[in-house]
Amino acid sequence: MTRVVKRTFGVDAILRDRLPRFQRWQSIQSIPVYFLGKTLLSPLSPSTTFFGAVYAFILFQFSLFVFSTSMFLASSPQPFRGASPIEFLSALLKRECRGRSKVTLRMVIFVACSGICASMAVVCLYGYVLFGALGLKGFIIGLMYGWSYKTWVYDFPIIQRAPFRRYKLGVGQAFLQAVKLAFIGGVCLLPLSGQPATGDLIEHVIFFFVSFLVFLCWELNRNLMQVFMTKRLVFAIAPTRGSSNPSGYLVEALEDTTVNPVVRYLAYLDLCMVSVTHCDTWRRAALFETSGETYKRVIAVCLSPLEKLTLALNESNEQPFYKLQVCVWGA
Repeated sequence: MTRVVKRTFGVDAILRDRLPRFQRWQSIQSIPVYFLGKTLLSPLSPSTTFFGAVYAFILFQFSLFVFSTSMFLASSPQPFRGASPIEFLSALLKRECRGRSKVTLRMVIFVACSGICASMAVVCLYGYVLFGALGLKGFIIGLMYGWSYKTWVYDFPIIQRAPFRRYKLGVGQAFLQAVKLAFIGGVCLLPLSGQPATGDLIEHVIFFFVSFLVFLCWELNRNLMQVFMTKRLVFAIAPTRGSSNPSGYLVEALEDTTVNPVVRYLAYLDLCMVSVTHCDTWRRAALFETSGETYKRVIAVCLSPLEKLTLALNESNEQPFYKLQVCVWGA
């Protein structure tokens, strides 16, 4: 069932509602993966006390919480270009993080958190000390994962399915991606093992399985976040006697340039759903009302990116032509 916006369209109204629900469900879905992995690894992993097992489980859940939070900060509905190292250092010295520097800072945080969380998760699953060889390998594959996914873009589906069905469709892809990442990580870490031996081969197999479990939890988290953040939001309230235009909330969300990008994409998705389907007839009537003022505002907002593109193309076309004239006059 779609959620209806009643007051604001910022982080308070949407992200504060969807992010905690995502955090709860991602911790729930990781529990079967954790206990299945611990059960299969119990004959090979060191024996621990009851309190040690509880501590490992809590630490594993905490690592997933930190990873999913950093992934949420690094994700975006549209691709952004980060700042160069010089621009980033200059922004840090000036104590300001704006635009591309802020994007770069989020990327750095996500990559660092990926390495630390992978080291913690690997150690919790197998039971070695944190700064051992296994923890170091987990840190390396975490950095590799974070670097490959340093910028993750949401995919907003036009055809809205039930959340559970959307999640189920992504489980198989998450499983295959986890196998692929675990295999790549194991191959890349082969030079660190030295001379091949029977014990090293067993250790490689164990590390492959442990890294697969970690990547499976992470990929399932990405799939779950994709479902939660791109779920349709209805920017309207049902009309009552004496109420204002039901499309006012949608137009405000489209026109507000300071709104969160995720909220703006959800507003455009809601506009598309109202325009191309025959559901919510009262919303269609409010959008195409008699005076046409609401429709004109929507059209102006939708054409603004095209107008900006036209101005940018005109400026880029005028600049070479001006240089060409200077060259001809100089000759």
